[in-house]
This record gives sequence, structure tokens and C-alpha cells, in this order.
Amino acid sequence: AEQKKETRMNTMTVQERRDAVEEEKRLKRENLINRHEEMHAETIRKKEHAERSTVLLKAFTMYKYVQVLRHKNNKKLRRQAAVDRFHRAAYSIQKSWRVYFALRI
Repeated sequence: AEQKKETRMNTMTVQERRDAVEEEKRLKRENLINRHEEMHAETIRKKEHAERSTVLLKAFTMYKYVQVLRHKNNKKLRRQAAVDRFHRAAYSIQKSWRVYFALRI
């Protein structure tokens, strides 16, 4: 292929040779521009993906955090309810003993 190119170059006139060189340069430039555009598009895609995933991660973290808070709150409320029940029971027993002692005397 290289040899063919050489022979072609030899048979060309000066003007044709210049045109061929210009054409090659132009093609190289276009190729570079296209590659740059592709790389740029790729980086934009990556950035968008990263933004989307961070948003999702934040949302999920908030959701888990709220879940944990709710769970803790529920635990606290259940404990408080148990304590309240115990106090009510103790109070009613106390009251009944008071009544018992009052009647016995």
C-alpha cells in the first residue's frame, strides 16, 4: 500500500499533491474533532449518571434514616406504654388494698 501511494505521489502534479495533503490534513482534523465531541458527550453522560445516583442515594439514605427514627420512636412509645400499664396496675392494686384496709378497720 505504501509503495502504491509513493508511485501515485510520483505521477501526480504539484497542485494535485498539495490538494491530497490538504485533504489528509482536513480528514485528520475532522476525526480529532469528532473524537473530542464523543469524549465530551461521554463525560456529560457520566456526570448525569453520577448526579442521578447521588440523588437516589440521598433519597434512600433519608428513607432509611426516617425508618430508623420511626423504629426508635416506636420502641420508646412501646416501652412508655408498658410502664404506664404497670403504673396503672400498681395504682389499682394500691387502691384496692386501701379499700380493704379501710373496710377491715
